[in-house]
Amino acid sequence: MSLILQDKETIANLISSFKIGVIPTDTIYGIVGLAKSKKSVNKIFKVKGRSSHKPLIVLISKIQDLEDFKINLSKKEEKLLKTGEYSIILPCPLKKYDHIHRGFNTIAFRLPKNKKIKEIINLSGPIVATSANKEGEPPIKSIEEGIKIFKNEVDFYLKGKTKSNRPSKLIKVENGKIKRLR
Repeated sequence: MSLILQDKETIANLISSFKIGVIPTDTIYGIVGLAKSKKSVNKIFKVKGRSSHKPLIVLISKIQDLEDFKINLSKKEEKLLKTGEYSIILPCPLKKYDHIHRGFNTIAFRLPKNKKIKEIINLSGPIVATSANKEGEPPIKSIEEGIKIFKNEVDFYLKGKTKSNRPSKLIKVENGKIKRLR
């Protein structure tokens, strides 16, 4: 039986134990798991029915989280990331993160504004996130809808509301110019 939770410490412990769950992010509901865990990431792909060629977004709690990914931000990228409005595609050729970037050697990172989510990430470490839906279906609009769709395929659900019903703006900075991809 999947758990419906509120406590950020319990959720962070579950994520650190390679469990996956559905949470409200500051954009839409997402399926999340520990970024460094191939097991968690692969489980998300399986539960969602996601194409294995599509990379995932990584949510961080602070700029320093990028150090493990060997990411060097430009001042412009750092400023954009700190707004919380964008998922920014950054180069990450590290083989140990192939399970996230799927051979593209880039990862989209987002620094959410939501305090509770940032606290969870601060406790668990960076998490991967993708919209909470089955591949090709619209994203869910409530935890109740998520429970109907995913049932016990995920390990936990976090009660709460999203800020919007739209995914984050996906961008890349090329030659100092912002290129919007979504």
